[in-house]
Amino acid sequence: MFYVERRNDRKQTRFRPGAFVGALSIIGVLFLSGCNRPLPNPESLDPVYADLLSESSRAAKEVTEAQANLAEKMKTDEKTDFHDPTRRHTRQVILTDRLRLSELQQTGEFYRLRAESRKSHDLDAYRAAFGTESEKSWLSEDELRLYKAQKRLQSAPRQWKSPANSSMKKAKPDVKAENKEE
Repeated sequence: MFYVERRNDRKQTRFRPGAFVGALSIIGVLFLSGCNRPLPNPESLDPVYADLLSESSRAAKEVTEAQANLAEKMKTDEKTDFHDPTRRHTRQVILTDRLRLSELQQTGEFYRLRAESRKSHDLDAYRAAFGTESEKSWLSEDELRLYKAQKRLQSAPRQWKSPANSSMKKAKPDVKAENKEE
């Protein structure tokens, strides 16, 4: 047998092609089965928390608008003459605006505190569910449904003559009462 020297025209590579594929597959396996870390802020996934934050910011906007409106009315009150007959009405309007401003501030504080409470609730619920089978269901759908129902009821009109009641038909006369008269 003859020994034939082969000429190596190919460039020298550091890695063999099989080693590269093996390293790539190991990296892929590590990537797909990598460590499972808890979310740093799981409350961002909670729609109730997001709604509470939006309500808090809405209340803050209303407070700033009411403060500007009240300041404007106070300036007009200072400009009016002491014996002006509209001054009494202006003062009553200012008083009602101050009461409305106080209510808006309380509402904003309520939503801010409620959002903080919900945030701590979400963190506790997520930590309890992390690493278990119920990890994806740490947000309770019943809580969301109850929150939406409560919000709908809170924003519903509290007057008897609401649009929902205006469509009611007149009450029919009592048949038993007519039978007793005969």
